[in-house]
Amino acid sequence: MIFHKNYLVNALQLIIIVILIGINSYLWRKIVRLNRDNVKLKTDLVSSNQILELIKQQLESEKKHKKPEKRTHENKLFEMNNNIIIHDDRFYPDLLPLTEDFAVSQRFSESHPAIDLAAPFGAEVFSSGSGIVIACSIDKYLGNVLIINHLNNYKTLYAHLSSYTVKVNDFVDKGDQIGSVGNSGLSSNPHLHFELNFQNKPIDPEKIMSIPTVKVNP
Repeated sequence: MIFHKNYLVNALQLIIIVILIGINSYLWRKIVRLNRDNVKLKTDLVSSNQILELIKQQLESEKKHKKPEKRTHENKLFEMNNNIIIHDDRFYPDLLPLTEDFAVSQRFSESHPAIDLAAPFGAEVFSSGSGIVIACSIDKYLGNVLIINHLNNYKTLYAHLSSYTVKVNDFVDKGDQIGSVGNSGLSSNPHLHFELNFQNKPIDPEKIMSIPTVKVNP
């Protein structure tokens, strides 16, 4: 009877030991799997960080070696206007730039791609159309020169001025005063040298505006 009891105790102890071994084995496998996943996660994170760092370095390198885009003054002006060609009568340069007494002293020709309007010194000069002033400069021959971009492929040039009333980048409306008649540059008498350009080619202003036929010193 005592032997039988000892057998049962030993059997129970053996079963408990087997169960404990199984539990320990399961827990160990679990721990090993968790450690392996953790190592993989760390590896993935390192790889991602390395990739991001490489991209960052590449972008910084491209930024350093990127050549600056050449932008002319007119490019900037067109950017300001979203590269849109404006279709509006106010921008069409068909207004006479002088309103006081004047007379044609020289008409448009191949050798003289402009029209000269003789007028009193200091007479007001007006913009023939709305637009943006893109140049106010001094030329050896044309004297004080002012150029307006009308944002519709037309540009107008006003030369031999005595003074300006506007500056570069100013927006002017059709009929605004932009300067005064003068005798600057290579000029013998006060007059306005007026040029009209379409797509950077000179055209006769009389094709789009009415100018008196009177001519001084024929």
